[in-house]
Amino acid sequence: MKIRHPAVKTSFFKLVGTYEVDLVLGPELDFTLRLELFKDTERKGWFRAHAWEMECFNLEPTFPVKKNGKALLKKSTESILLERTTQLAGSYQHFKAASEPDALAKVVGDLKGRLAHWTQVKPK
Repeated sequence: MKIRHPAVKTSFFKLVGTYEVDLVLGPELDFTLRLELFKDTERKGWFRAHAWEMECFNLEPTFPVKKNGKALLKKSTESILLERTTQLAGSYQHFKAASEPDALAKVVGDLKGRLAHWTQVKPK
């Protein structure tokens, strides 16, 4: 599926898998990492991947919220996904692989290499 228009530079990508893993990179650095794998709907063997860090933030609304005429400035803790694909060594905006399992293996292999670099411990 593709939209034929000068503003559209790619065909559609279909989400084919979402994977999560919990990481502990240090005493105060632990988070869930989400990997998303997409395949090109027009070009066989072409994929896209995103890596997301799940992080919690304390947020305070910037808009006025009132109850009984009094302003409520309550903070809330929200989980937000932060794009972390650039932390991987490869480029995953468009990449070629023989199949979905091979595409996933390519991204996971890259992640293993980055984990070895960040922690100075080789993965098993």
